[in-house]
Amino acid sequence: DGSTETHGPVRVQVGLSERFVLSAPSPNPVRRQATVRVASREGESVRVVLYDALGRRVRTLHAGSLPAGQVKTLRLGTGSLASGRYFLRLIGPDGTARTRPLSVLR
Repeated sequence: DGSTETHGPVRVQVGLSERFVLSAPSPNPVRRQATVRVASREGESVRVVLYDALGRRVRTLHAGSLPAGQVKTLRLGTGSLASGRYFLRLIGPDGTARTRPLSVLR
């Protein structure tokens, strides 16, 4: 019949199925800067730390609370890092951890 209806805005809230999320870094391998996304389902305090292949802490990217259910994007400049394999690790308050590999190229 050709009639149309208009409705107001629709809100969609997507919940996290896991307690903590640490995305794969992008790009990977990386030359200058990588991004990684982190989230906490319950809005807890977390640390995101970069380790070298020998397990030494290189840098802390984030230390503090994450808003419940929201995704935070972290940027990692790699200009001062040597070529090689690194590991990004998200660590929750109870020691729960997620780890992702990162390769740096020069």
